[in-house]
Amino acid sequence: MTNTYTVDSEIGTIVEVILKRFVGGFVYIYLLARVGQKVGGQETRVDLDELMRVLSYTYFAVIILEVLSLLASTSGSIALSLVAGIYGLYTLILFAFVIRRALDKGYGTAILTIIIALIGLLVYLMIIGALLGGIFGTTYGFNPE
Repeated sequence: MTNTYTVDSEIGTIVEVILKRFVGGFVYIYLLARVGQKVGGQETRVDLDELMRVLSYTYFAVIILEVLSLLASTSGSIALSLVAGIYGLYTLILFAFVIRRALDKGYGTAILTIIIALIGLLVYLMIIGALLGGIFGTTYGFNPE
């Protein structure tokens, strides 16, 4: 069983991928840094620019996760899906470790930061999805064969 894409709007698909994947990644990093600063408190030694720089380097793990997830969804491989799931857990642990180290706080603060930033990212993605849906309609979809 393989999955194929059906592209309904080429321009809409390009805009959606740019706004959701590319810009969404930067929104997530910004939210992680901002929320981390707020949750970490005034005694946190790292400034916002430094935290964003460190998190941006860590974001490469998410890019690899995107590639693995795409390969797993298009190939239909259960083993590749399992690898992508385990690697997804690793990326969350990596972000928690980086935030904990940067903020000089415990893992509870780091996990809370990740959860709040993910909620913010989901809100961003829903708003972008609604706007793009209103402008372009359905842009693309998966067709299992």
